Amino acid sequence: YIAFRIKSMRVAGGNITLNFSTLAGHTYQVQWSSNLKTWSKLVDNVAGTGGDVEVGDPLQTNGQRFYRVLQNL
Repeated sequence: YIAFRIKSMRVAGGNITLNFSTLAGHTYQVQWSSNLKTWSKLVDNVAGTGGDVEVGDPLQTNGQRFYRVLQNL
């Protein structure tokens, strides 16, 4: 995997929306963690468009979540 930077995050309607840049022809995986040690898959095989892509996650009421984006190889 190759890591990519999340450009922005916004909260609306009970969801967190992550926005990140992509490369056309590539796929991406978004992961989350509550402790930065153990990572879980939020969504896989997000198709790159050559532009920005958004992925949503329902707001959590207990604890915190960290996110990262990885390019599938």
